Amino acid sequence: MHETRESGFFYARRKSMASRSLGTLTLDLIARIGGFQQGMDQAARSTQRSMGQVARHAESASASVAGSFKTIAGAAAAFFSAQQVVEYSQTWVGVQNRIKQVSETFDEFSRQSSAVFSIAQNSQSSLEATAELYQRIAASSGQLGATQEKVAQVTQNISKAMSASGVSAEAAQGALVQLGQAFASGVLRGQELNSVLEQAPGLAQAIADGLGVARESLRSMGEAGKLTSKEVFSAILSQTRSIDDAFARSQTTVSGAFQVMENSAAKFFGTLDETLGI
Repeated sequence: MHETRESGFFYARRKSMASRSLGTLTLDLIARIGGFQQGMDQAARSTQRSMGQVARHAESASASVAGSFKTIAGAAAAFFSAQQVVEYSQTWVGVQNRIKQVSETFDEFSRQSSAVFSIAQNSQSSLEATAELYQRIAASSGQLGATQEKVAQVTQNISKAMSASGVSAEAAQGALVQLGQAFASGVLRGQELNSVLEQAPGLAQAIADGLGVARESLRSMGEAGKLTSKEVFSAILSQTRSIDDAFARSQTTVSGAFQVMENSAAKFFGTLDETLGI
């Protein structure tokens, strides 16, 4: 009996030590993901300066990535399943493909890709939903009379307003998709408008403030077809400062923090796959 209790004690102790080790590995992975991203961003900027240096930078980046991967392989295996790694990589490919659809040159693609990732991280939003929203707005930039900078700013305003509203990640992603569809169709009404009013009250208020009307008037304006994408775009753009203030006052949630980490993991494993074909 004494031997059984002692064995149980040592088993529990080993289990506790293993849990602490996993926590340490997880924190180490998060830190290394951030450091890796900075290195990849620097390499991307360097390759833009001179195409003649691509081969040298690619060789250097590959060596760096390979070393980083070997270093964190144990932590990654402990924290992520093989299926998760594949899903993160596919997410990054999907995001890149969306941005390519609204990019005419490599320089444009590089700038827009960096902008979309930064927007998702700064607003603690889904990278996939942010990329879809950006793509739909950018595709309508001609009729909106908007530059890439304004498209990025409005995308960030929308994402921040969603996060500041305190809605769940699933509801926010759904509203972002619906709003993107409204920009593609040229008018905000019907299901798309209902999604914004119900799931993103902060964004709805920003649109109303930008238009100089009461929030309650948006539904009737939508039914009358008066909420065109151009007017909604201008209204959201005019509320940049107030949206930034509201977002700054909001508190980071656990789901928001995990969303940022998932976005980082998507970029990390996606760029790793692009570089090494893993």
